[in-house]
Amino acid sequence: YIMLAYWDDIDKAKKEVFGYCHFLLFYTAMFNVVQCCVQAFAAMRASHKLWVRTEDLELSHYVALREEFDILKPQIEQLALTPKNKHNPFANLRRWLLRIRRELVNHQTLH
Repeated sequence: YIMLAYWDDIDKAKKEVFGYCHFLLFYTAMFNVVQCCVQAFAAMRASHKLWVRTEDLELSHYVALREEFDILKPQIEQLALTPKNKHNPFANLRRWLLRIRRELVNHQTLH
């Protein structure tokens, strides 16, 4: 309106093309905003699902290790009661497995 009011020799055909291009760019920008929001929502949802699956996997893995350790614990204690000599390969097994268990517990409490 201001251009038409103050500019006497304006080319109306060019002004019309300029108007179409201006609104085309405006609608393109609005489409990009909507598209970016949809992509951000989809990416957050997918990454959240993957993160929850990863946490469940780590938890189930820790539970499986704990169950196996509980099954083997009596056998380890029995081996620890045997006399320690250089021919007994299981003499330090209990200490080694307890150290692994302590590291697993420390790892779980840190995360």
